Amino acid sequence: MQSSLLDYLRCPVSGKRLTIEVIDYYEKQYSSKTIKEIKNAILFSEAGFFFPIINGIPRMQLESVLIFSDFFKKYLPDFEKRKKALIEKYGGIISERYKMNKPTRKSFGFEWGLLKSNETKIWHNNMSEFENELFTELDEPNSLHGLLAIDIGCGHGYSSHFMANAGAIVVGLDMSLSIEVAYKECKNEKIHFVQADLQFPPVQHHLFDIVYSSGVIHHTNNTELSFGIIQELVKTGGKLTVWLYQPIPSLLHNTILFARKFTRHISVRLQFWLYFFTILPIYKFYLALKGKKMSWREIMIDLLDILSPFYRYEHQPQDVECWFVKHDYSDVKITNSNLFGFSIVGKKKGF
Repeated sequence: MQSSLLDYLRCPVSGKRLTIEVIDYYEKQYSSKTIKEIKNAILFSEAGFFFPIINGIPRMQLESVLIFSDFFKKYLPDFEKRKKALIEKYGGIISERYKMNKPTRKSFGFEWGLLKSNETKIWHNNMSEFENELFTELDEPNSLHGLLAIDIGCGHGYSSHFMANAGAIVVGLDMSLSIEVAYKECKNEKIHFVQADLQFPPVQHHLFDIVYSSGVIHHTNNTELSFGIIQELVKTGGKLTVWLYQPIPSLLHNTILFARKFTRHISVRLQFWLYFFTILPIYKFYLALKGKKMSWREIMIDLLDILSPFYRYEHQPQDVECWFVKHDYSDVKITNSNLFGFSIVGKKKGF
């Protein structure tokens, strides 16, 4: 983690600045320079929360005290005392977030683990197509110099990469361990990665010129609630862009949604092998008859994306437009749309 990231980070509960105790540093090589970064450390909040930085990544979920207890036992001498005080004060919400987020962390961590950039397309797009689609969704030219952006649910980190290449400073936020691959492979020093819960974003509010979230908030327990939370990160005059699923009026789609009532309760690894030996061969044969090709990774990512997430909602564009208006956004418009979903952008008005 670069020390400059501390300027943007805040306690996800109190919203106040954090203090840091650094354990060790290391040098990370980027395309143009080598930077001395914080490898392992602990962040402290006045509210009593404490969060680890492990292998260069801040891990800032509320439930970090439970997930990373081994790290804290090793590096925080009074861990048990701090943990007891924290659980006494916030035990209910910590337990609730742990139970709610666990299946999502596993599902999307496994799904993004299937992605191999050298052979797999991103939602059926090659890298050039993916980049063009990103800037279409943002309703921005391929120049973001001087802008500060946050990529909510950055996953593999490719959208963060393209925004940074266009000149923006980018914070990539994701709950799953895909964040580790994104950070490891990052070659642009303008990108910072944080593992966090989007419903408790650990960054300063009203700070970002661009808040971008593609295919993410509809995988939370309440899409409109998540929308209301992330829009608080946009500065006056800044832009918010979200991409969401929309309803598909087809028997096949409705059958798949019905199947989700059962599949979302099955472990993602078991689902993988189940689909790999049943649906995958049939789908490959169907594509061959149509004269089309898709790698097995692309097919499996598609299957897991619809069948494995615990939460998956669909929304009408006009309903989402109302969310923008309710939160005082102007110039609201659809920037991209296909059978499965749409991107919509709005500009935050002044107070």
